[in-house]
Amino acid sequence: MGSKARLWSAAALACMLLYAPYAPAASAAPQKFDLICHGKLEDRLLKKVIEFKAAFSVDVRKKQICDEQSCETLTKTDARSLVSDCDAHDGGRFCDAERIDSTAGPFVQGDQIVVDLVTGRFSRKMWGELGDRAPRPFHDEYAGVCRIAPFKPHKPTLFEHDASPPSSR
Repeated sequence: MGSKARLWSAAALACMLLYAPYAPAASAAPQKFDLICHGKLEDRLLKKVIEFKAAFSVDVRKKQICDEQSCETLTKTDARSLVSDCDAHDGGRFCDAERIDSTAGPFVQGDQIVVDLVTGRFSRKMWGELGDRAPRPFHDEYAGVCRIAPFKPHKPTLFEHDASPPSSR
């Protein structure tokens, strides 16, 4: 390596060391925050599309994402995305089990939430059954965008944002 190349390498290294303390650290990303989301909800079985607004509380340390009634485990968290992927067939339980407040359900058998933290893109797919005597299937798909908001110490509710919860039919 020539003397000019060594000089440039040394200068580059000095600059990196000099400015490294000011570079944003990956750990500086918020560990607790809310997501305020809106978009379209498609009821795939009834072939109906409506607007939705929703809020979620996210606690990355606890690996939890909570909606209006229940919390699910985050199965992937990184600087770019959040994913919660529940399949009741794998775990032998219902997803959103806290949401079940009657013998009519909803009995959520699958719930997948994906948030791109860079673009704000949001999707959620929920499927399962409603009813206790003659259960009928449901399959809802959400698509929209979210913005990050300050964390609130309570579970946000969809009702606070002028929408009905996905479980009401």
